[in-house]
Amino acid sequence: AAPPPSLPAAVLVQHGALNDFVNIQRWTQRVDAELRAGSLRSVRHEADRRYVLQVSEHALPANPVTPLRHGGTYWITGGAGGLGAMVARHLLERYAANVILSGRRELDDAQQAGLQAWASNGGGVCYVTADVADETAMRRAAAQATERFGAIDGVFHVAGMLDAGALPEKSAETFARVLAPKVRGSQVLDAVLADQP
Repeated sequence: AAPPPSLPAAVLVQHGALNDFVNIQRWTQRVDAELRAGSLRSVRHEADRRYVLQVSEHALPANPVTPLRHGGTYWITGGAGGLGAMVARHLLERYAANVILSGRRELDDAQQAGLQAWASNGGGVCYVTADVADETAMRRAAAQATERFGAIDGVFHVAGMLDAGALPEKSAETFARVLAPKVRGSQVLDAVLADQP
């Protein structure tokens, strides 16, 4: 059976769907027209129709409902990094939240002082050292957090690992190391917080 006509021309040729001159000519004209267009766009050709991917802007409601609670307790993985710090400050300033920050590294004195300054805006701050991909360490961190603040109302999973270079140049080990905080980290968080509301 021939593959559906929505597949790229190279794939269609490979599978024998473009086995006559007319089909080859039609696909060649389509590809040529796309390459000559003023700008490259994500398109799909199917059954002699051309579909163009478009992003539409939608207005947010004037008073959006937020799942964040004033005085709630939130865990931020990768909390010592730039994005984690921004989220923490927002939660402390806008929601007087209790914030648990976790990361792989111990905080230095300046970072510790910064955390205490944030807490002066309301809420509480606690930092726990734990690699998000290490379930044992994360269980210890969860125990410390719940002992101090009680139930955890939400998690901002911003832990990540940067590694410069193009994907094809990465080794399997490097690729796995970069994915671990997001993929394995999500699995660990799901297991560690299974009993949280």
